[in-house]
Amino acid sequence: MYTELQRFLREKDIDIALFFNKDANLTYFTGVRPDGACLAVPQSGKPLLFVPRFEAGRMEKSSLVDVVHVERDLLGRVCERFPAKKIGVVPTAISYAQIQAVKSKWKTGFIDIGEKCMQLRLVKTRNEVKSVTKACAIADALFEELCVCLPSLRTELDAASFLKFRMAQLGFEPSFQPIVASGPNGATPHHVPTHAKLSGFTVIDFGIVYKNYCSDITRTVFIGSPSAKDKTLYENLLKVQEHCIQKVMPGTKLEDIDETAHKMVGKTMIHRVGHSLGIEVHDVQPRPWTLQSGCIVTIEPGTYLPGRLGIRIEDDVLVTEKGPVVLTQSSKDLLSFQQKL
Repeated sequence: MYTELQRFLREKDIDIALFFNKDANLTYFTGVRPDGACLAVPQSGKPLLFVPRFEAGRMEKSSLVDVVHVERDLLGRVCERFPAKKIGVVPTAISYAQIQAVKSKWKTGFIDIGEKCMQLRLVKTRNEVKSVTKACAIADALFEELCVCLPSLRTELDAASFLKFRMAQLGFEPSFQPIVASGPNGATPHHVPTHAKLSGFTVIDFGIVYKNYCSDITRTVFIGSPSAKDKTLYENLLKVQEHCIQKVMPGTKLEDIDETAHKMVGKTMIHRVGHSLGIEVHDVQPRPWTLQSGCIVTIEPGTYLPGRLGIRIEDDVLVTEKGPVVLTQSSKDLLSFQQKL
């Protein structure tokens, strides 16, 4: 993972790159999510992950790079091991306090390496694709389980809690807190589940983390019996989503797909058509973003009628030279459920 970064550091005459704590870039290079840690990547030689003693055992089991456990003054140990005149950091992933601490130890300035790290993370390796694909398969299985239970669940919180409970039982963390938004609440894209009774169109948006990589799926189901108008509204959005998926090709700008979605849906679509997916559920991406083979993007058009309803359909899509590969496989038919009272 870090070989290309080291080549870049040598080209730019940067002595060392530093990453801290739960920075997604640190996870990208090490495969772990530590607390209170610092990853040092020199322009040549082995990178080292410096961690407090309480994290050493856990990190040594999983880290892709060698681990150094430190009793005290962790940053001082890093400085002793890697003296440097030029230090590369990702400005958006380092705190003001960390900046000041680094300055006090090395007495030097910083070089922004954020764009290079973004380029590396944007195009997924074969193993990264495997991890995201597995995360999607687990999400698909969870959605199927939820559908079996939906007739017996009464509220948004019931459905969201079911998803979180099953994730915990299986040993997975959610990519983000599950969204279950029913009836008028569906008109709020990032609605927080409440005790509202499940009724009508119900947006279910969730994902899981597998080996540090995220999935993100949205399906809209119907609690009750959808009318012909409801079915038409849903089918129209599904056509938009499938049309946009077919545009996921190398060389296409995500912004162009977004423009297409907004033209087809109209003013009732109030968010972007999708985002990059990887270690973070909203992973790094440039703007504008020209898709490349190996990128993974979500395609999630939605239509929202305030006070009435919301519908959103989302899939995770791998960009390949042969065309889009949809990683989330849950049915996109409009599933309807009658609650057992």
